[in-house]
Amino acid sequence: MEHDVIIIGSGPAGLMCAIQANKRGKKVLLVEKNHNIGGKLPLTGNGRCNITNAEFDIKKLIEKYGKNGKFLFNAFNLFGPKELIEFFESQSLKIKIEDNKRAFPVTNSAKDVVDVLESILINVDVLCNSRMTDFTIKNKQIESIKINNKEYKARNYVFCSGGGSFDLIKKTGHTINKITPALASVKIKDPFSELSGVSIDVLIKKPKIRGEMLFTHFGLSGPVILNASKKISNEISIDLAPDIKELNIDKNKLLKNSDFLPSKVVLKLLELAGINPNKKGNQLTKAERFKLFSLIKNMRFEVLEIVNPMVVGGGVSLKEIDSKTMKSKIIDNLFFAGEVVDIDGPTGGYNLQFCWSTGYLAGTNLD
Repeated sequence: MEHDVIIIGSGPAGLMCAIQANKRGKKVLLVEKNHNIGGKLPLTGNGRCNITNAEFDIKKLIEKYGKNGKFLFNAFNLFGPKELIEFFESQSLKIKIEDNKRAFPVTNSAKDVVDVLESILINVDVLCNSRMTDFTIKNKQIESIKINNKEYKARNYVFCSGGGSFDLIKKTGHTINKITPALASVKIKDPFSELSGVSIDVLIKKPKIRGEMLFTHFGLSGPVILNASKKISNEISIDLAPDIKELNIDKNKLLKNSDFLPSKVVLKLLELAGINPNKKGNQLTKAERFKLFSLIKNMRFEVLEIVNPMVVGGGVSLKEIDSKTMKSKIIDNLFFAGEVVDIDGPTGGYNLQFCWSTGYLAGTNLD
């Protein structure tokens, strides 16, 4: 048997799994569908790679993942944010902590993260531009796997394939919970394209989430939209100024020069309310004041589409995976790690962390 383990997918989970398996003397084959390893890593954090969230209190960290977070207790205890940061710094890649505990390489380069991981994989066989196309199962074990229609065999198999192989995984007998786009932007009807690039602190009414929203040429993005996207339906209602309880406008100031919101946003609101921006504050009628304040506190957008998801919600049911090892409860020599399982967290490094952690756990528990 040429390989001890075949790992499908070279994102953060697959890379960490390969490193840990190889470190323990396993002969590893790492399979990647793209022409380079790393998956989406080079794109994360706007190219800076938000490797983790430096929340070292495991209980608080788990809470960020909602009802499925408890599944990660063992993975985080073994290899959490603290251990991940120590791992990269032991490879001479210094890590810095920014606002909201987001952790980045001091070089601000996702490529440096991939380069470090790649340098550790010198004894790992890598197949790029390659896809898992099928497998055979016998006596509750994967007997062989087809990659680009060529047969490969190993003692163990680890699926770190993100959201791209659920149809195949169903053939193993595992339950795939509803797949939804997560950490996504929103395409809206009649987008405020003239506000593209402007960001403001807002409160989304349902689901109730507060944070930074970014206007784009097609709709809405930014951390608060990404975090709410999985629960956004046909309409989204937003409080554009959650700290404002009443509209205080300088009576001697032109409305277009008001500073309760960025000037571009103020002008757009005045346009929507049908109010002359060259009016002074003391010229606002009661009806105009009410209309403007109503727009600010309850701006409604019709949602056309959820676009550009960064992660996948849903996946392999956690009931069918051993949380202490990431091993399948259905197939004896199959493990799962990363996005392929039914876990996702908010933006800010949480999703990469659970990928690193589950990949580490799988890589240290291979037979």
